[in-house]
Amino acid sequence: MPLRRMNDAPAACPDPHERAPQKRKLLDDGLPRFTSTLAKIYSPLLGRDLDANSEISVHSGGTEAILSILTAFVDRGDEVVVFEPGFDLHNPLGKVFTANELATIGDIAIKHNLIVLSDEVYEHLTYGPEFIRLASLSPAYAAQTITVHSIGKAFNATGWRIGYATGPPDLIRRVKNAHIILSFTTAGPAQAAAAASLEEAQRNGFWDTNRAKMAKNIEIVCQVFEELGLPKPLFFEKERLTAGAVELQYVKPMGAHYLMLNAGKIKVPKGYTFPAALYKKTRDWRLSWFVLMEVGVATIPSSASFNNTSSAVSENYLRFVVGKPEAELREAGRRLLGLKQFL
Repeated sequence: MPLRRMNDAPAACPDPHERAPQKRKLLDDGLPRFTSTLAKIYSPLLGRDLDANSEISVHSGGTEAILSILTAFVDRGDEVVVFEPGFDLHNPLGKVFTANELATIGDIAIKHNLIVLSDEVYEHLTYGPEFIRLASLSPAYAAQTITVHSIGKAFNATGWRIGYATGPPDLIRRVKNAHIILSFTTAGPAQAAAAASLEEAQRNGFWDTNRAKMAKNIEIVCQVFEELGLPKPLFFEKERLTAGAVELQYVKPMGAHYLMLNAGKIKVPKGYTFPAALYKKTRDWRLSWFVLMEVGVATIPSSASFNNTSSAVSENYLRFVVGKPEAELREAGRRLLGLKQFL
């Protein structure tokens, strides 16, 4: 096929210079196909009409959304209040705040003129009462709240790298400006796929089906913990993690797809050898290595979710992810029962 000269380009291919304003709008506002779908979905959830252009920012993942927010509003010397434990501001305990708790946070934000970053990436994976959004409780709270969402978390598809934030126009505008500097843009085809996926999930009941699947997976792992030592489950309304507890305990989540286990009852044999680097870390890192080497199950050390002054609270806790096929979870459970000899 002979090459075309520029002036022979087909009429359907417009001058790129004429498209510049349109392209800039796409960079700033995201793919209209995606943002309009988000506005349609979230407007009833927030109890108001959400503007697709000015109240939604599209990002290359929820983490980039968080980074854009921090870049937009946090300067050197500023203070940020973060709940612990937290990882990328996500809550590894699966804590879901009640309406009263959210109202307390909102009132503090109004009193002290604070911006609230509400991480709601697991909005579709909650087990219990209806999930409540801070921005839906009052216009005053909404005016000072930016909410982060994640397509990867919503569809158990880590690595998709499509996230978005919702909030008032004056805050979202600054977040978009930071996004342009940090990520420049987010893949258009992935946005289109995300829009189609959200619409299909709304139609076919995926959220309920996925929630039921994860709830079953959580119960499978909890049953293993019971067999290992009749642990006492912790619930947020009445109890909290404690540094001195050595009883085998676990935190049954109110949301998300992981459990936190107090593995302090595991007795590592005297003289057991660990990689040299682990001796410089807190005990949870060595426990994680021990469980991996002895029974072949990978866990996540929890101390990474605490600051250094709080590491004593987390040194016995390991995090277990249950977002796996049931057959894999049951095999992991069979292997974990091998820990009985070390309890």
